[in-house]
Amino acid sequence: VFGGLDSYGTRNMALLPGNFYGDTYFSPAHTTLSTAPVYAFFTNNLATPITIDWNSGTGGSGSIVVGAKSYGYLDLNLSAAYKFKSRNGEAFTAVAVFDADAAGSAYDWSFNMIPENRLSTFASVAWAPGSSNGTANYNPVWVTATTATTLYIKYDGNLSAISATQSPCGIAYDIAVPVTALQSYRIFDPDRDQTGLAVFTCDGTKIAAIWGQDPSVATPGSPGMDVGYVMEPRCLQQL
Repeated sequence: VFGGLDSYGTRNMALLPGNFYGDTYFSPAHTTLSTAPVYAFFTNNLATPITIDWNSGTGGSGSIVVGAKSYGYLDLNLSAAYKFKSRNGEAFTAVAVFDADAAGSAYDWSFNMIPENRLSTFASVAWAPGSSNGTANYNPVWVTATTATTLYIKYDGNLSAISATQSPCGIAYDIAVPVTALQSYRIFDPDRDQTGLAVFTCDGTKIAAIWGQDPSVATPGSPGMDVGYVMEPRCLQQL
């Protein structure tokens, strides 16, 4: 847990072991409400500076230099997903923080980014309600793909079900969504609860997925929930 001492600015984040460090990361999330900006933060534990190149699904690109044993940050204000890659292959860590400005107190959550070499073609989520009382859906699953592909989505996560819609993998799905590389796609289950939801590709394209509050549709108070977390990659072939 980190953040302010005001009971509003706190955020939860997993502490991942060193084998989750990498040189390339993806953020499915970006700023959707100007008063609740999303920032990416990068940590460089090396004794020399590193340059991190970034590009967005909008076509935007740039770079940021992170000093030795220091950190840097980037405002994710373009309406698409982002890719971050160290120029010379150095390992670093990357997280994203919602409502990261000084006045932020309404949409506070964060997530770790998973390095590209640990991503897979499949992710699913356990507890993932859309609101605290089930009356609204403010907390979608956010997904981005490393290249253009089709996302197959099963709302209840039952991939062994007999269904009229079967993916090219031979696995049941509810909807299929074509996406471009670094498109940020948000999945809202019609029952207002993303619990159990699964998303996968069948062409080998890796995806990065998270669950969490979307400030552009959420209320600043109850039943909105300022929560979210990264969805760990899973192996579709082991189902």
